[in-house]
Amino acid sequence: CEYFSRKFTHLSQPVTTGTIEDIYRVAVERADRRLELLLDRLDLDETWVFVTADHGESLTEHGIYHDHHGLYDVSVRVPLVVRPPGGLSSQQRTDEFVQLTDIAPTLMDIAGIEKPAMEGQSLLSFFDDDDSWESRQYILADEAYTQRRSMIRSDEWKLLFRPKDGRAVCRYCNQQHGDTIELFDISSDPDETDNL
Repeated sequence: CEYFSRKFTHLSQPVTTGTIEDIYRVAVERADRRLELLLDRLDLDETWVFVTADHGESLTEHGIYHDHHGLYDVSVRVPLVVRPPGGLSSQQRTDEFVQLTDIAPTLMDIAGIEKPAMEGQSLLSFFDDDDSWESRQYILADEAYTQRRSMIRSDEWKLLFRPKDGRAVCRYCNQQHGDTIELFDISSDPDETDNL
């Protein structure tokens, strides 16, 4: 991949999959240390903390090297950690589909600001034990930066497709990642390797 070769020209050693994984691991560790420094300076009894990412990273999956496109789960499934002031008595985890669009309505609820019509729903229902959360049966996502693709994902299935007007070739490496239409049984193929 030409893009991959250009991205790591500053390294004195040959670039291998192990090199890519090491670079990523160091970056994650550095971000973790910086987050720890930030949290140490906050009054956590008075502060809501949200930790997330705008995308994941493909380290070699699907022929994508150290980048984040293709709408595969390695790129679109990101952590979302929410800690209310004072913390929780125990860790809680949900299997619900939540999206980054849920953060803005949550912050508006915390601030007591009336929400306009908008995408997303407040995550406060997970902390208030109310039943206002409306479960999603699926989520949608689009990619339009490196190539044009769309995604529909449920608990068990994932459909990736390229709209008719979509750019098929990745503008980074001049390759097409994946077929025009891809269908994965996520329950038996979580790595999305067997296009049905």
